[in-house]
Amino acid sequence: LESYFGRLQYDYGNRYFLSGSYRVDGSSRFGVNTKYGDFASLSAGWTISNEDFFPQNGPISFAKLRYSWGQTGNNQIGNFAATSLIGQDNYVLDSKLAAGAFINTAPNPNLSWETNTSSNFGLDFGFLKNRLLFTAEYYISNTTDLLLNVPVPQQSGFSSSLQNIGELQNKGFEFEANAKDFKIGSLTFDINANFSTTQNKVLALGPGQNQIITSNRIDFLTKVGLPISQMYVYDLIGVYKSADEVNSDPIKPLSGTEKGDYIVRDANGDGKITPDDRTIVGDYNPDFTYGFGFNANYKNFDLNAQFFGIEGRKVVDYFLYTAETGEGFSTPTKYYFENYYSERNPNGHLRSPDFASYSSAARLTNNGTQMVHDGDYLRLRSLQLGYRFTSVQ
Repeated sequence: LESYFGRLQYDYGNRYFLSGSYRVDGSSRFGVNTKYGDFASLSAGWTISNEDFFPQNGPISFAKLRYSWGQTGNNQIGNFAATSLIGQDNYVLDSKLAAGAFINTAPNPNLSWETNTSSNFGLDFGFLKNRLLFTAEYYISNTTDLLLNVPVPQQSGFSSSLQNIGELQNKGFEFEANAKDFKIGSLTFDINANFSTTQNKVLALGPGQNQIITSNRIDFLTKVGLPISQMYVYDLIGVYKSADEVNSDPIKPLSGTEKGDYIVRDANGDGKITPDDRTIVGDYNPDFTYGFGFNANYKNFDLNAQFFGIEGRKVVDYFLYTAETGEGFSTPTKYYFENYYSERNPNGHLRSPDFASYSSAARLTNNGTQMVHDGDYLRLRSLQLGYRFTSVQ
């Protein structure tokens, strides 16, 4: 990595602030034609509370407006990702096994920096001689020239190629509040809280592309206009409890469906279950995050605690892919044993185990809602209790 950097800062009367920077970064990980990237930033601030017209003895003790704009580059790819690498393998020559070599990665001499351009608007307030502080921010960032492995025609000799394609947008609000040096008798305490939202959206993919579907146990859909990497699965609504149920279902099930297999919701309403009936059930990105904590002192005791939580996140439990699908490739969970459908458990809602045939429909419905769960949580991040010993003469 090779970098050149310059910065300029200006302060007028402790009221107006201006800062700008410019940098050039070069990385040997990129193509021979595009190793260098140019990145600039600019920020400005106005401390309103330092103006002559601002009341000095009012409840608002501090007020500031901020704006920043900046660019950063991402080079977090593997070494030699832009060049052709040689792999080794054996092949048959004159009916004998011989050692050989082949090109196993697609070269890209124009591979370059992924660029994030962000704008941030901020407002800071202080009340009661800054014992109560409040910050509000709105941000929007666009990431262009994403570094993604793109599927390519296999006639090229490769299945994918690392390229700069697409554009991704993130935006949201952030709020933070702090209260300090408050007292009730011998008890003094500080309180803090924060809350942030984020919205993620794909603005563009490669030329002629509107969506990309990838698989990692379940399917993930990245589509223009939607958040990145949406979980894209079959909506499982029950279990077929007899062959008659399979044959008499007005909705044509997946090919190979047997007794004990999952019933799939006809999401598009065309009267048959196909890959087009996969539905979006969420993604890893939470709708919002939050945190709060306090620091309290009572005589010689002190107590500090911090909490953090997220809401609106979905997660995939990869352990269940083998433990609760009835394939027999791993020891099933107690939950699966107690809840799969069978003659002894006619109210079971999980697919019946079938170690012998394991139908094609069963394999397809592994990509189903039973693998996706809520990922919301509130956790205690830290807890500290202390006692201060006074000196003994």
